[in-house]
Amino acid sequence: ALHGRWHEARDLFLMTHMTQVIEEARDVESKIIYHRAVAQLGLAGFRRGEMHHAHDCLSDLQSTGRVRELLAQGLSNPYGKVERTPEEEAIQKRRILPFHMHINLELLECSYHVAAMIKDIPNLAQHEFKDRGNGRISRSFYRLLQQSERSTMTPDSYKESIIIAAKAMKLGNWKTCVDAILTEKLQKSVWNRFPGENNQVVEMLTNKLKVECLRTYMFTYSQFYNTISKEVLAKNFELPLEVVTKTVTKLILESNLQASLDDRSGSVILHGNEPSRLQNIALQLS
Repeated sequence: ALHGRWHEARDLFLMTHMTQVIEEARDVESKIIYHRAVAQLGLAGFRRGEMHHAHDCLSDLQSTGRVRELLAQGLSNPYGKVERTPEEEAIQKRRILPFHMHINLELLECSYHVAAMIKDIPNLAQHEFKDRGNGRISRSFYRLLQQSERSTMTPDSYKESIIIAAKAMKLGNWKTCVDAILTEKLQKSVWNRFPGENNQVVEMLTNKLKVECLRTYMFTYSQFYNTISKEVLAKNFELPLEVVTKTVTKLILESNLQASLDDRSGSVILHGNEPSRLQNIALQLS
């Protein structure tokens, strides 16, 4: 995972069958190694653009609220002060790894939230007025969205950048989305922490965000069109025509989009079976 060989790392990890026995293990040192391996596997998946797998790995850590403790990088008390005897405190402090072995927690959290955004925002757009169970999103990311609605977040925090990017993605505005995720500050403090691969990560994120914004755009605005030219989509999202065709075709084949492709005119023909936004809101009200 550290060397970017993600598929090999994933296969080795699955061969250990550790996920089935780790909860019952009494050896704390083995649990620490396991959690650090999961973290590195998640980061390796993120670097390769495997956002769903990266999200699954990192969510196991982020959902606990005890990332620092699980990675043996400090003591954390997520639910108030935890009573520990002096002996327990000393034992836990002895397990803390030296600073040069620490995994950057901001990199972990930011990677998790970006992966959650890429995975969840198109899903939310697709199921906006349908059964909410189909559009279920990550708890931590959902709390972040709720927090942004209820209170003013720190303008300079990376969480604010992710919220701006998420709202832009919901509207299919890829330029604002990319600019929010790839700010100069985030590149220096977060994305440059991928050793030797920061340029590839920036390029991967740019392309990935464009594609996801295109998917979200098709879910959100397809009801307003009879046909959409693939060339226009390619121009608006600055994507190769092959990528646009591949993305739209996948949406159609997975029955996520009621449409068909017309190769002669090079356009997407949309079948207006979906109720309009006003009709959806009226249904919700009734």
